Amino acid sequence: MIGCFVIAAMFIPENAQAAGAAYAVDTAEVSSPGSCKVESWVSSADNGDLLAAVSPACVVNLTRPVEFSSQFSRSGSSGEWATAATPKIKTNLLPSGIGIWGLAISASAAYDLSTGENTAVSVVLPATLRLSEVMRVNLNAGWQQDRTLNRPYFVYGAAFDIRTLDNVWTFTGEMFG
Repeated sequence: MIGCFVIAAMFIPENAQAAGAAYAVDTAEVSSPGSCKVESWVSSADNGDLLAAVSPACVVNLTRPVEFSSQFSRSGSSGEWATAATPKIKTNLLPSGIGIWGLAISASAAYDLSTGENTAVSVVLPATLRLSEVMRVNLNAGWQQDRTLNRPYFVYGAAFDIRTLDNVWTFTGEMFG
């Protein structure tokens, strides 16, 4: 687990910036080549369940901007603990703008770091519509292969986010399955 934080720490930028992005539902946007960010979050419940995640990401130019990231997570539920890594690659296919849908494609693989198993692979098409400079809607549709159960799933998500004009606060709502 310490190795995960060491890897994540290598990607910490000199200046902190608000990501202003969705969490489970992805955006179609990819940052400029050479930019890096680290997103993190924690979710807990009164019964002791916990999910903590850190996700470093950097964008490189491979004839087009391509984002490489990996989410490292630690979760506990009913006394059972798990540690996972989910590397992802994403590129934008159509840029978004105010009133214009943007489209990207991403692929990821999930690994259980306790067992070393590849537990899932997925391909998702994130779409983003900017309604204004401070509000956008994100829709996701894709496929996931659960390698533990050997079953395919249709994955989907819908989200919106609204940020303050000074980009200090962002309110995000999302649903996914």
